[in-house]
Amino acid sequence: MVFRYLNNIRLGLVLAANLLVLVSYGQKITRAEYIATWKETAQQSMRAHGIPASITLAQACLESADGNSDLAVRGKNHFGIKCHGWDGKKIYHDDDKKHECFRKYKRAEQSFEDHATFLSERSRYAFLFEFDTDDYKRWAKGLKKAGYATNPKYPALLIKIIEDNNLAAIDAEVMAEGKRNRRKDKKEEQADPIAEEAPIKEISKEVIKEDIEEEITVEEPEAQLLEKPKPTTEKEQKKPVEFSETIDVTVGKKIMLHKNNVKFVLAAAGDTPASIAEELNLGAWQIEKYNDVDENWQFKEDAVVFIQPKRNKAKEPTHRVSDGETLWDISQEHAIRLDKLMEYNMLTSRSAVQAGDQLFLRKP
Repeated sequence: MVFRYLNNIRLGLVLAANLLVLVSYGQKITRAEYIATWKETAQQSMRAHGIPASITLAQACLESADGNSDLAVRGKNHFGIKCHGWDGKKIYHDDDKKHECFRKYKRAEQSFEDHATFLSERSRYAFLFEFDTDDYKRWAKGLKKAGYATNPKYPALLIKIIEDNNLAAIDAEVMAEGKRNRRKDKKEEQADPIAEEAPIKEISKEVIKEDIEEEITVEEPEAQLLEKPKPTTEKEQKKPVEFSETIDVTVGKKIMLHKNNVKFVLAAAGDTPASIAEELNLGAWQIEKYNDVDENWQFKEDAVVFIQPKRNKAKEPTHRVSDGETLWDISQEHAIRLDKLMEYNMLTSRSAVQAGDQLFLRKP
């Protein structure tokens, strides 16, 4: 999966470079060329963040004039994201007002990633992720409702781009990956003669509709996969019931599944996002984002470290705060996004909770 993603990025860079040459000589990029260039990037965003690729591409087409706008050419900003809370380079452009500040990127790929982060980490867009990832019409209308754009025709414009260019088929390709993986897993399970003697809880490689993530594939010897792992420490033997059996084994870390259907590993003392990412062949930004920590964070020994995004809601409806617990602790315990936990309880990141408080883990 990682190598395929890197190859797709390289292809995108080559296509983008060629298109930039065309623009520099005064030739506009066609919509078809633009979509072909950024199709894989949009699909990867769908896998990792759950944003329909059709919506990403339609927004990019509309906001960047198919990559031909001044903002896209000079600022590599393909989504018209303004400077709110931005510490990076800036570019100024006339929009709703004259000489407005917009984010400027070194590479256009950063604009696509920032767009995904912009939508997935801001509470006003959270309700969008309750929609099916193939329901582009609801997403288009939801973006307008959340205030992404001021144009009252914004949803209609996005829907027209999607339907005129059959972008729904691009969403379907990603959705089909999950179906193929489900069929493959089922076939392998039925063909496994050892399953009845020593059943191991198999985790489907399905790309979950509610929150599509990038799959993590770890190759290992067949015999190791069939052997049911045994806890090696007293702490592992007392592991809470919400942690499933080990489902994958890497050189140093076992990939397990939280009861809220999120993969995680247990940290070694002093582990950082960078060290864990390197061991699992992930990006450090993924470990930071999925666990609501920064690059300087050091995990305690046996701390749960998620390697997929946490969920919008927990299995349980509420949580009773224990002495010394923080919002972050509770977020990690239940594999629920920290921003959703704060939203459900009308709290901020600086809010303190006290022992005995009851918090909502779902929308009340």
